[in-house]
Amino acid sequence: MDNLTKKKTTCSICGKIGHNKTTCPNKPIEDTRETYIEEKIIIEPRKDKLILDLLDRESYDIKGSIFKQWLINKRPCKLKEVRYILDKGLHTESIKLYLELINEINEYY
Repeated sequence: MDNLTKKKTTCSICGKIGHNKTTCPNKPIEDTRETYIEEKIIIEPRKDKLILDLLDRESYDIKGSIFKQWLINKRPCKLKEVRYILDKGLHTESIKLYLELINEINEYY
């Protein structure tokens, strides 16, 4: 072969001249997507209620220790009331006392 003669590229996929198998417009496209298996998750109602309460705790920005005290005391008030108490400036210990004593408030006041 001399300098004036060029070798023509022939595609091994379609047989046409001017491109190769890497740049062939007829090259099959590989599916690289992952396959996901859908699994139904069943959560018992009590756990679902806890999840909802935890979501409320996060939305009201209530510390975990106060939330736990609220739960241990059998949720004596709404979490928005706990947020109200926090906004009043009470310290954590006072809020925990409030949650312990709220059910007997009529006896004390």
